[in-house]
Amino acid sequence: CSQTEHHHHLVCERCGTAVEIDPPSEDWMRQIAASNGFEITHHVFEIFGLCADCRAAG
Repeated sequence: CSQTEHHHHLVCERCGTAVEIDPPSEDWMRQIAASNGFEITHHVFEIFGLCADCRAAG
C-alpha cells in the first residue's frame, strides 16, 4: 500500500491482495479497550481471508 497515513485492510491469505476498508469507529475501539482495562496507544486493523479470485480458483 502506498499511503503513509493510518488505514485498514482486508488481506487475501493466498495472493496477498489488500483492499483498504473504512475502520470501525474510534469510539467503539476505545470502549472495547476500556471494558478490558486497556488504554489504546496505537492499533493495526487487518482482516484476513480469501479474495473472490482465489476462492473461484479453488
